[in-house]
Parts: sequence; C-alpha cells; structure tokens
Amino acid sequence: MEQVIFSPEGKRAALAAVKQGLPPLAFIDSLLKEALGSDYGKHNEDTAQAGYLVTNLMRQMGYKPVGSAPLPPGCIAKTGRLFTHDKNDQADAVSCRDPYPATLLISC
Repeated sequence: MEQVIFSPEGKRAALAAVKQGLPPLAFIDSLLKEALGSDYGKHNEDTAQAGYLVTNLMRQMGYKPVGSAPLPPGCIAKTGRLFTHDKNDQADAVSCRDPYPATLLISC
C-alpha cells in the first residue's frame, strides 16, 4: 500500500484530486483497488491505513488537513481528508510537479 501511495503515480493522483477540491484518497483509492484487489477493504482496516498513509504523504508535500469529505461512489473508502497547501511550509515535492495524466481526472 505504501509503495502505491508514495509512487510518482500516487503523488500525481493525490495532487490531481486536491486540485479538483477532492480528498487525495478519492483518486488514490482506485490505484489501491487495482494493485491490491480484494485485499483492499474495510475488512482488514486497509481503508483506515490508506487514510493515514495519504495524510503522511500530503504533509510531506507541504499540505495540511482542513477537514474531511465523502469520497465519490465506487470508492472502497467512504471518506477522506481534505488538504490545503501550507504556505508556511517550505517543503516542496519537486518530483510531483510533472503534469498528471488526464486518466487520473476520473473519479472512482
């Protein structure tokens, strides 16, 4: 799970979701579903762990949590944290500045 979330594709998905005003987990959820299949779900607390890992990723990229919101229909996780860029944090994930693929703009 950590490899998926912290991968370049996971970072691009997280940033694409934030840009659309969604929780990063909204786009990362489908990546986890694809990578883990039926092992990803509430039955083994993966959705909660995914939330913790996404929060860690976003904080490392200079974002801070500002609330939570429901995820789109079709996502395994039901809610996710919303983030805003922390203007006081000088941390910047340069590798995440590359444009994200249009395919990531779809919801779960």
